[in-house]
Amino acid sequence: MTPKDEIIKTVKDKLAEKLPDLKPEELEENGKVYYMNDRNDTIFDWTMNAHLCPFMCFYADSGMGAIKVTPFGDGKVSIDLYENKAQKPFITETIEMDAGAILDLGVFLYFNADMKDRFGRSLDDIEYIEPTEEMKAEFDHICSGEE
Repeated sequence: MTPKDEIIKTVKDKLAEKLPDLKPEELEENGKVYYMNDRNDTIFDWTMNAHLCPFMCFYADSGMGAIKVTPFGDGKVSIDLYENKAQKPFITETIEMDAGAILDLGVFLYFNADMKDRFGRSLDDIEYIEPTEEMKAEFDHICSGEE
């Protein structure tokens, strides 16, 4: 399973577990998961905040979030669930994901979302490409701030 697929599965599983009465048609585009890199791109969040930009799934009729998933570089993944279109989460929990997979996800998103001006897109609309060693080295170089 790719790291992209793991994020999508996490969103679907947590929604089913914590909001079991929520139907897919009550979510934007039947529950698509969006990469919220509009405000800060991947490099900024990775270097300044030690995490990737969050992933979100929204309620269809309000634009309010139903779930927000934020992967951190150390392997922790913060999950916030929002009930009844509330502004504050009713559940916040942390799960673990492989830190290497999160780094690969960041590299993939930098090259296939940010660098291609794909901001705020559904993960379904971004084809997964396995990061190469060259891509990882370039990402690391950019994140280090070296000239």
